[in-house]
Amino acid sequence: MITLSEGMAKKLNGRQGGMILGIRGEDIKMDAQNLELGSANKQHAVITDTEVMGNENNLYFNFGGVQAVARVSKYEISQIGDRIDFVFMPSKMHFFDKETGINYTEL
Repeated sequence: MITLSEGMAKKLNGRQGGMILGIRGEDIKMDAQNLELGSANKQHAVITDTEVMGNENNLYFNFGGVQAVARVSKYEISQIGDRIDFVFMPSKMHFFDKETGINYTEL
């Protein structure tokens, strides 16, 4: 479950049909400060793959039946099979109509 800001909840209220949640990999936070600030949206997952890029690491995991990737600091090291806690910051979430692609966040 994800807790939305009051403004976003108003934008999405009454929308019919499916929606797609979009968020950039760099906006998936795992550090202690963001986990505390975003505790209402704390989620859990298991790392399914990792990619060391040099300047950052990509951590792959499944969320809601979909593969997601978090772009994290090169100092945040995780292994396949590690259980992680993470948050989506509400101000960084985008919601799209599943059929039309309309971005409800920008309305």
